[in-house]
Amino acid sequence: MKKRNLLIILAVLIAATIAVYIWNHQTANVSSYNENAEIQQLSDKKVLVVYFSTTNTNDADIVSSATPKFDEAGSTEYVANYIHSKVGGDIERLTPVNDYPKGYWSTVSAAKKELDDNARPEFLPLSVNPEDYDVIFVG
Repeated sequence: MKKRNLLIILAVLIAATIAVYIWNHQTANVSSYNENAEIQQLSDKKVLVVYFSTTNTNDADIVSSATPKFDEAGSTEYVANYIHSKVGGDIERLTPVNDYPKGYWSTVSAAKKELDDNARPEFLPLSVNPEDYDVIFVG
């Protein structure tokens, strides 16, 4: 219970830190944005990309992009891998102790029940300690 609460608090703090970082580093002139300069600022930092993505919803409506898949990866996993390819560092997947059901609508029902019950899934421990990192991307 304490670990789960600590993980939730940590995730909120990380998200807030990233939001402040992004807010403070927005450029006034978009045309002068230099992605390489932004990435260069991270070169001396220890970077972690953490993401949660479920790819077992195989009956989603792909035509309407309800759950797009990219090379058999879910959209969050795809974006996490893209960020990781740009900034380097380590990448970790958050894995629930109990996986969500297979099938889009079954997963939606399970997620709705969690929301209604104010429940949060329990996750397996990460193989790294987030406190060892300077910058953490969470998705």
